[in-house]
Amino acid sequence: MNILPWQTSQWEQLQQCKSNNRLPHALLLVGPAGVGKTYFAKVFAQSLLCEGKTDKPCGTCRQCLLFNANNHPDYFDIKPDETSRVIKIDQIRQLIVDISKTAHVSDAQVVIVNPADMLNRNAANALLKTLEEPEGNVYILLVTDRLPALPATIRSRCQTIQFPVPNASLATQWLTGQLQDATEIPLLLRLAYGAPLHVLQFIEEDFLTVRKQLFDVWYAWTRDQATFTQVVSAWNKLEITQTLAFFQSWMIDVIRIKQCDKMHVINQDIIEPLSEISLKSSLDELYRLYAKTMESMRWVRSSVNLNSQLIIEDLLICSSTHIAT
Repeated sequence: MNILPWQTSQWEQLQQCKSNNRLPHALLLVGPAGVGKTYFAKVFAQSLLCEGKTDKPCGTCRQCLLFNANNHPDYFDIKPDETSRVIKIDQIRQLIVDISKTAHVSDAQVVIVNPADMLNRNAANALLKTLEEPEGNVYILLVTDRLPALPATIRSRCQTIQFPVPNASLATQWLTGQLQDATEIPLLLRLAYGAPLHVLQFIEEDFLTVRKQLFDVWYAWTRDQATFTQVVSAWNKLEITQTLAFFQSWMIDVIRIKQCDKMHVINQDIIEPLSEISLKSSLDELYRLYAKTMESMRWVRSSVNLNSQLIIEDLLICSSTHIAT
């Protein structure tokens, strides 16, 4: 496993700490989604367990083989509970019991908590003492793209490593090497807000086709050429977080166009219909609709039992209020 080309400085920073025996036991990996924080965390976790003498995991020693088989007894991957979608206190209590024991086959024990912002309050409080006073060679890597959602008490006990979006030329060069057809990379990078791993995901999921279908039916509705039911039906076929992300990006662009800022429009391929929509509402009305979109996204992120159709219907009713048809 190798780090991604835009992660060199972060890797060198940690390797310098490691060589000086000053590696923090609690690291907080922060940055937008899609830049490879989770991938970096796993490569670094493997390097801490690896028997090799180089700074990269060798991939061939017993530790690496166990790690790559997802069967390493000294590696702990803490994720949200599938039912509640949060990391619960019972998971952290069990982790504390596990890492209090001597390492099984390695000189270290490594924990990845991802996404760390999904620790519920009790779980976060239970983790605090371990972050302050880790036992032995225990290293805890917390990963998040929502730093403000993480309790300040957790943040203050970790060394933060920032993972910004890579520059466009480096991202484009890397993606060109990953893809057979590079023609859509500039547009996809815009739509992914510069996150290269999201571009790969978009291509795998035929993102541009799906996005066009959802936009076309909504645009037709704003022109009285489609029904409310048709829009709801089309939008409800996609996972709700992605539908809301589409609509959020359209609202951002409509607001930018309204402010005469077409240069920074994300959805450049549909700029003309977005410009038409911008003429149907005031800037204040567009900001209210954007705020409603963000409210819907927060609700989806924090809720377990969702009725996605009701959320979509509510947002569309709001959009009809703020955008004249």
